[in-house]
Amino acid sequence: MKTTGLTEVNEVTEANETRKTTCTTEVIETILNEQVRPRLQSDGGDVELVSWDSNTKEVILRLRGQCCSCPHSQETIDRIVVKELQEHLPEAVSIRVETGLSEDLLALARDMLNRRKAE
Repeated sequence: MKTTGLTEVNEVTEANETRKTTCTTEVIETILNEQVRPRLQSDGGDVELVSWDSNTKEVILRLRGQCCSCPHSQETIDRIVVKELQEHLPEAVSIRVETGLSEDLLALARDMLNRRKAE
């Protein structure tokens, strides 16, 4: 399933199903820090953990920095972010990566534009 600004991946390989890892936000952050962020940061990007739902086994991430506007962001999601999380975190059934602008950034832009109009 794909929606604007969001990628959802619902694939878990049989090999990964046999491995057991206790998934917590700390474990996810460790994987991101050690396996994902260094590669993204070398190109001016980053990734943020938005949430981990232990009931649905869903990880939600958000691309940051240069990754947000990069034409290769889908390739980055598939080949780096999702691949590393699936490899190190087999119980994550769904991995969603937000690629659009965050609501905070949109609100800031609207606020700046409204201030200019008021001047």
